[in-house]
Amino acid sequence: MVATADAVVAAAASQIGYFVRPGGVTKFGSWYGLPQGQWCAMFVSWSANEAGALDIIPKHAYTPSGVAWFQARGRWHGGPAGIRRGDVLYFDFPGGPRRVSHVGLVESVAADGSVLTIEGNTAGPGGEQRNGGACLRKRRRSWIVGYGRPDYAGGGGAPVQAQGVSADHLARGHRGAAVSELQRRLAALGHDLGPAGADGDLGARTEAALVAFQRSAGLEADGVYGPRTRAALEAATSAAAAPAPTPAAGLALDGVRGPRTVSRWQEVMGTPVDGVLSRPSAVVAADQRFLNASVPAADIAALTGKPALVEDGDEGPRTATVRQHRLRACVDPALQQLLLGGPLAVDGVLGPQTHTLHQAALNRATPGSGTYGPA
Repeated sequence: MVATADAVVAAAASQIGYFVRPGGVTKFGSWYGLPQGQWCAMFVSWSANEAGALDIIPKHAYTPSGVAWFQARGRWHGGPAGIRRGDVLYFDFPGGPRRVSHVGLVESVAADGSVLTIEGNTAGPGGEQRNGGACLRKRRRSWIVGYGRPDYAGGGGAPVQAQGVSADHLARGHRGAAVSELQRRLAALGHDLGPAGADGDLGARTEAALVAFQRSAGLEADGVYGPRTRAALEAATSAAAAPAPTPAAGLALDGVRGPRTVSRWQEVMGTPVDGVLSRPSAVVAADQRFLNASVPAADIAALTGKPALVEDGDEGPRTATVRQHRLRACVDPALQQLLLGGPLAVDGVLGPQTHTLHQAALNRATPGSGTYGPA
């Protein structure tokens, strides 16, 4: 049976957050037979193998050989036009060997034409894109040489570009009762709509809240309220007998502490999994117990003026400070440099940088262990 684009993309997405210092031994290189080799193409090949797709995606470590494989089978497309989910996308970044030198898998294509990819051995903005040591989601607009189109079951992935807004889609500028309902659901999840609240006008604040929800739910963050986003939001806000969200395997390191990240945190800490961070919260209390056990009392005293955190489930500045201290100590400095541009600040403010490192640590944690780190 021929594999699907969804299966290959899902295998790749399961590895988001994986990191090894450049030149180290990787799981993908070990699988391929080049344990310390540069591994962007080996990551794509590994993902294909996991999905049973090595008959339609080449097993390769050298990116030009992957291009040649698709060309020989009439499955190569030069340039960015026509890209779809599941395509194998090849790049040539400036300052390199002046040839195809990096590859990733297409997860989706946004209405503005940018391509959301999953790539191995890359880095955040400003880092080494072709040998950065991390598996990340990336948004690409340039340096695309072309792509291979695997012969997927059903003919491939989703269409290249989102269509115009219709009656089944809401986007910035729309007004009415449907927008008010969208806003109420976003507000119920804690998203900030600004002083106007649920006013029935899909403006900049509502669009930003919608994008934040889409990111937290692992959806294409395009700010368009279409069928997939609608289904995810309705499921997340249903107060009836909806099942608890399934924690995501491989959280996106996006610094957004939405339902997926909270669910993963709850799963790791061994508390009930519902994706909701209440106040006080059982998962925060479990985290406080973990921090008291893992951070020396002298360090806690120096940071907070108290020998231990109060395990009350209230996530205040003292808890934030001690968690930042723990994350800064346990997350690989090279990964902090890659993701944040330097070490995490220990300032007691829970923002995107702290959440990003927390996501990285949770990705490496064992469910039910009550511990996280190192990463």
